[in-house]
Amino acid sequence: MLISPGIASAIRSISSTILAVNEISASIASAVEEQTAATHEITRSVQQAAGGTREVSNHVSGVSHAVEEATAAAQAAKRAADGLAGQAKALRDEVDQFLAACAPPRSQGTR
Repeated sequence: MLISPGIASAIRSISSTILAVNEISASIASAVEEQTAATHEITRSVQQAAGGTREVSNHVSGVSHAVEEATAAAQAAKRAADGLAGQAKALRDEVDQFLAACAPPRSQGTR
């Protein structure tokens, strides 16, 4: 059986089309592999950033706790200072009274 020139040409055209489709498929497969690698890299970067964000959040929580403790200590120191100021005033008043009691009376006729 002989193959007519039209059939041979059609087979060559089909073969050529199949080769072109294979080349396109290979290009698509390569692009998909590159996209997959890029997606994995993006995922890794996002996970790393999330870890860094958690670490920063933990540090902020620690700083917040330290600020709360420092505030409580400052308030306690202020209360102690206020108490000491009150005691100092009371002591000053008592010393003034004592000195007034020990002082000789003023004579009213001397100038």
